[in-house]
Amino acid sequence: MDLVMTVISTIVTDFLRAVFVRYANNCWCWDLEKGFPGYGDFKIAENILHLVNNQGLVWMGMFFSPGLPAINTVKLCILVYVRSWAVLTANIPHETVFRASRSNNFYYALLLIMLFLCTLPVGFACVWLEPSWHCGPFR
Repeated sequence: MDLVMTVISTIVTDFLRAVFVRYANNCWCWDLEKGFPGYGDFKIAENILHLVNNQGLVWMGMFFSPGLPAINTVKLCILVYVRSWAVLTANIPHETVFRASRSNNFYYALLLIMLFLCTLPVGFACVWLEPSWHCGPFR
């Protein structure tokens, strides 16, 4: 559902907005490209947080659901191409340049916190939960 909603929101918010601005600009009272609604910006911070969330799903899925990392990897590959298409066709660059060096440590810290949060349920399951007798030698 995350893939479907992300693709739909990209098409509706970015692509349809850009089509409206591009073709309705000639018959509008004001300049739609410079004013409201304008072309959409590519939200770098929002997309990075989405990637951090998906990375946490992959880490949790490696222990609890082995098929989840494969599904999430396919989803991320599809999203890369959808977002790159949206950037090339419907978005404009931001007025201020995104300085990755300023926030790089923040995103690394966020990934580290997500890794620790993902190890808590795994540690709880390994230490406190009693395994069934069907586990054999791994009991």
